Amino acid sequence: ALAVAVHERAQVVAEAVGAYTTGAMKPAEIAIDSGEVKNLLVSRRDGLVMIDRDGRIRIRHRKELVRGDLNGSSDQTPISFFADLANFNWMLNAAKEAGADLMGGHLLVNHGEIDVGTDSDAMRDKRRAIIEMKNGSFAIVDFSIPISLYEEAMVLKKIGAQGAVNMDTGY
Repeated sequence: ALAVAVHERAQVVAEAVGAYTTGAMKPAEIAIDSGEVKNLLVSRRDGLVMIDRDGRIRIRHRKELVRGDLNGSSDQTPISFFADLANFNWMLNAAKEAGADLMGGHLLVNHGEIDVGTDSDAMRDKRRAIIEMKNGSFAIVDFSIPISLYEEAMVLKKIGAQGAVNMDTGY
């Protein structure tokens, strides 16, 4: 499964399963690991986590992905890869060339605002999220008690997350 590795001074200090997985431990969402495509499935979930080869993490709504997110440039050309095959191929090639990681999931917080509906309040489970703060730092937050996606988003917004994607917990 695609993992999120947290690097500090060129050493891995934490690692967690990122992308949702099936019972067979295969990614259930789009998943690219160090430029290698693990799964091409694109679901309705709108969150993307990208990690470049330097360990920089960015969280985006799938409709806000731009070329510079994948190739490190200042190119702000949108990549509508869910609707356009040419952009989808460009994204795959750019991720491969950059040795990037990309995974999909439930976007919980976007631009500091809750981005998951209250209808996501029904199912409670143990949760884990990767969050991006306003200053560009990031963290992995683990919830040990069962909560809904909406409750998770409320807590993450309250602690100042600018972006947050729910992760597989392995439970």
